[in-house]
Amino acid sequence: MLPMPRVLYIDDDKYNRMLIYRILLASDFEVEVAEGAMEGIEMARQNPPDLILMDMSMPDMDGLTATRHIRTLPELQNIPVVVVT
Repeated sequence: MLPMPRVLYIDDDKYNRMLIYRILLASDFEVEVAEGAMEGIEMARQNPPDLILMDMSMPDMDGLTATRHIRTLPELQNIPVVVVT
């Protein structure tokens, strides 16, 4: 049996996090959530996911800046980042 794909969802809105979390779990994904960009980047560095879903508007760092930062990290450069807004 193949392992479930791991998704990291980064969003500051708790209702969006709950919704996306439930949808992904129901679709057989392993899901981690982060409440902001800095937390998400650190989570990704500690345990690289297969996919990152990124909110574009967050108070600590916008999604575009966070994605640019992720692309500078060798261990995260090839992980797809999809905007969810």
